[in-house]
Amino acid sequence: GMVSEARLAEKIHLAKSGLCDELSSVLTHLGLETQIPRKINRNTIIAAMKLDKKKEKGQIHFALPVEIGHVQTGVTIDNWENLIEL
Repeated sequence: GMVSEARLAEKIHLAKSGLCDELSSVLTHLGLETQIPRKINRNTIIAAMKLDKKKEKGQIHFALPVEIGHVQTGVTIDNWENLIEL
């Protein structure tokens, strides 16, 4: 999830290019998974995200990493479903 969020932050130019790879490297070094298993359907994840507790007036308010150690909260993105890579 964090890696996908970092990738999304890069796409909307909130985070510097390379943050996703940097975060993935740190998490992998710690023995944590950095990819969502292929057996989990993308549409199922998108549907679950639309039920997120941070949703307000039909918009999800993302908490996206700007850099390691700094997250920006309340980020809304139009058409995020088309930008997110899972």
